[in-house]
Amino acid sequence: MIRKIVLLLVITVIASGPALAQEGDDVLSKIREEGLERSQVMETVHVLTDRYGPRLTGSPSLEEAGDWVLERLQGLGLANAHREAWDWGHEGWENERFSGHILSPVRQPLVGEVLGWTPSTNGPVSGEVYHLDTPFQPTEEELNAYFLTVAEDVAGKIVLAGNSSVSSFPVDFPERREDIQVQAEYHPFSSGGRRRFRREPRREGALEEREIDARVREFLVAQGAIVQVNPAKMVDGLIRAFGNRSYDTSTAIPTVVLRNEDYGRIERLSADDLSVELEFDIENKVYPEGATAYNFIAEIPGSEFPDQVVMLGGHLD
Repeated sequence: MIRKIVLLLVITVIASGPALAQEGDDVLSKIREEGLERSQVMETVHVLTDRYGPRLTGSPSLEEAGDWVLERLQGLGLANAHREAWDWGHEGWENERFSGHILSPVRQPLVGEVLGWTPSTNGPVSGEVYHLDTPFQPTEEELNAYFLTVAEDVAGKIVLAGNSSVSSFPVDFPERREDIQVQAEYHPFSSGGRRRFRREPRREGALEEREIDARVREFLVAQGAIVQVNPAKMVDGLIRAFGNRSYDTSTAIPTVVLRNEDYGRIERLSADDLSVELEFDIENKVYPEGATAYNFIAEIPGSEFPDQVVMLGGHLD
């Protein structure tokens, strides 16, 4: 944002000639001084992440963050600070409690995030792991055929949905690397390097990824699975959990995204033909009033051209 403002000021100074050059330099100096010596960016980031994060659309955390933003805008002296309601169309949702553990053949706490708009477990639940390894880029017919072969196996199980990623070790290479090393790093199933993974071109007739996700959710609900476990597929223990795209908790079972390290360990233990047992305790809450969301708006009135508008914005959710 500051870079754009500086660029506009520089263009103005150049176009206005030497007479305004000194004035332009003074403005740029003030902008630099404000940004370098009195920046409040880190304090703002701290509040919006540590105090009010994470915050899905429609969640109480988002509403609280919005209240803070409104108060902050007013405190900074901006004019006409207010909120504007809009109909988001879905209930709000928030996770209030999560814990996960491997119970056997080893004992270990698990690190994960609960997927949005999925139901609670209604207390701790435990069960044996089943690895649902769907075909790669399946057609509708191929996916249906696979589901028929495993329908009885997933009932009453905690289901691993998908495969973990193989992470390359993060090493800097000051010299040219061999082609085979680069290929290994950017392999479609590698989560190492600068790219998390590379999407392979979708073959003709194959379902879209979100269609497969939806079909898996429907299948697990119908077959009575206990918990769905998804891999994060990110390096360094990072987890990115979004939500059930139907925004309807009745269309999914309790669902967790585990960090790649934990998911990979469970996957490998299961591949050894060992009986792997997990336990999860998930408490989520739905907020019907979250269907009404808000934008938070304030103005810096112009003095020379008050009728002209420059809009700056960003996502708060």
